Amino acid sequence: MGTNDRGGPTVEFLSASGAAVLQPDETVTAEACRQASGGGITTFELDDNSGLSNRAAGVRKGATFCIRTDKDAVVAAKIKEITFPSANGIMKLDVTVWSS
Repeated sequence: MGTNDRGGPTVEFLSASGAAVLQPDETVTAEACRQASGGGITTFELDDNSGLSNRAAGVRKGATFCIRTDKDAVVAAKIKEITFPSANGIMKLDVTVWSS
């Protein structure tokens, strides 16, 4: 994942397949994330409107990004907090990695 400040605070997934999003009520396991990964979200802009993203539906506090690495590991990054103490914003994540 990378960030930039073109326009609003933007998050970019560096994985070629992008990321998928599991919602807070969905169970996050290695298999669930493996099946969901590659969901095609490659970039989104953070929005300070209740922690929602105005670029990708479902990106909010409690949701989990599922990403497959180039080594075929699966990464689950749960959004713990989205805050805007400055113009750039901060997104805190809990990250779990399952090897291939």
